[in-house]
Amino acid sequence: ESGLYSVIYDEKNNQLILGGFTLVEDPEWLILVASRDLGLIKVIKPGFKGAVTGLAIDGNGFIYATDGSRVAKLSMEGEVLAVNNEVGGVKAHYSPLDQRVIIASSNGVYLMSRDKLEVKDFIKYPGGKPLVVNPGCIGVYGRQLYIPLTQVDSRNKWNWVITAVKLRKGFIDKIIGRN
Repeated sequence: ESGLYSVIYDEKNNQLILGGFTLVEDPEWLILVASRDLGLIKVIKPGFKGAVTGLAIDGNGFIYATDGSRVAKLSMEGEVLAVNNEVGGVKAHYSPLDQRVIIASSNGVYLMSRDKLEVKDFIKYPGGKPLVVNPGCIGVYGRQLYIPLTQVDSRNKWNWVITAVKLRKGFIDKIIGRN
């Protein structure tokens, strides 16, 4: 029993990295490495409880994963290299221009160092209504990030929200829009 929430393409190694969970009753992180034709190459189980909802990869092949409770950096062999248990998010992205790991949570956007996963910057989303980040990806154009969210007004009233965040030399410049 298992499920997947996230997928990224590793251009350097020409393969897919997939993230999710195993054991529905007591879920644990599951990361799969697969060929482009979906042949299984490797199974990585780092031993964390929960489910991987966001993945990113840097140019050196290090994997960054998040599950809402933590962010972890892993080698392609599955070795846990760094963990930040104070930041959790749902979406992840690696910015090669800024050499930062970006984590989108329901609270806002974190920019983290790629080595020790230290928070270098954080910005809250504008507005006063609760926002929910669901599994999926962050759209990117240069140093501009587009983060899809769900605004929950009440149990029966939900709206989509898109937030644009602009990065500047490794830090968050500003949130430039929200619709």
